[in-house]
Amino acid sequence: MKGEVWEKYERQMNLLAALRNTSRPMRLQEIREKVPGYGGSFEASRRRFIRDKEELVALGVPIRTVEGSAAEETGYLVDPGAYELPPVDLDAEELAALHMALRTLSIGVEDGQAERMMWRFGGIVESETAAESVEHLLGGLGELPAPPDLLRMVRAAADRRVVSFVYETNEGEIAERSLEPWSVEFTRGRWYLRGFDRDRNEERNYRFDRILGEVKVSSEAAVSSPAPSRTGVSDPWEYGDGDAVMVDLWVDQVLAPQVALRLGAYPSTPGRDGGTLWTLPVTNWPAFRTYVLTFLGRAEIIGPPEARADMVTWLTAIEASGGGD
Repeated sequence: MKGEVWEKYERQMNLLAALRNTSRPMRLQEIREKVPGYGGSFEASRRRFIRDKEELVALGVPIRTVEGSAAEETGYLVDPGAYELPPVDLDAEELAALHMALRTLSIGVEDGQAERMMWRFGGIVESETAAESVEHLLGGLGELPAPPDLLRMVRAAADRRVVSFVYETNEGEIAERSLEPWSVEFTRGRWYLRGFDRDRNEERNYRFDRILGEVKVSSEAAVSSPAPSRTGVSDPWEYGDGDAVMVDLWVDQVLAPQVALRLGAYPSTPGRDGGTLWTLPVTNWPAFRTYVLTFLGRAEIIGPPEARADMVTWLTAIEASGGGD
């Protein structure tokens, strides 16, 4: 199963690259000759191509079909204008907001790295007023500590790779763990690795700060299905007094699959632009605002109106107070 999945992934990436870089529609026969993975009989490769094309289109890739005078003359290509993102053209205020977000909350970002990232979006803020507003926040809301293996674990969870590590329990026991990672989460000031523990045959959460030594990422693929249900577990934004406010949170299609591992137990519906809309009960606004902020521009509070305004009010208050100085 592992080989089939990676073989399909590699074949589809090769197909996307070929259709993206061709100046004219590619016929199926050309695809069979030039794109690895479409060998064998004509009928078998045709069925394989149709399945791959449909999956890529479902992911949002604009594959255009150009009909020919005969079936074998039909060609395919990806229109660069429809596939590539438009140029990012931010004005001074938008640059200031982005700069503020990058400097307000960082995860393992080295000094100067935020500025280098800003140049990709049009440069450092030029307006003195906007720049001064950002400087009020240079102290930030705090930097989330980045454990040494954080990025490797995020990649392992995304690639569905089995990991192993030595772990120290609450009781001081030290033992090796073998885990099929589902997600990496930051909750109540700590990083956690959530997944299926092979030795215990159940879902487990492991604290990063109790992992001893290096995490080993295996080439073996995980086979367990991530459990979206969080029965009996409350999220930080549910720890609060008073009645819960039902908030609609939109997450774009890039992050939605990963976010679903955490929010799967909450009601959701398809959102705009291929994203997902979740309805969450919120009783702890500070915790919820911090959670939404971690997504930067890939999430948006849709409603109610007072919830949308709350994020702006929060950041404005920080600015007015001089960033807590």
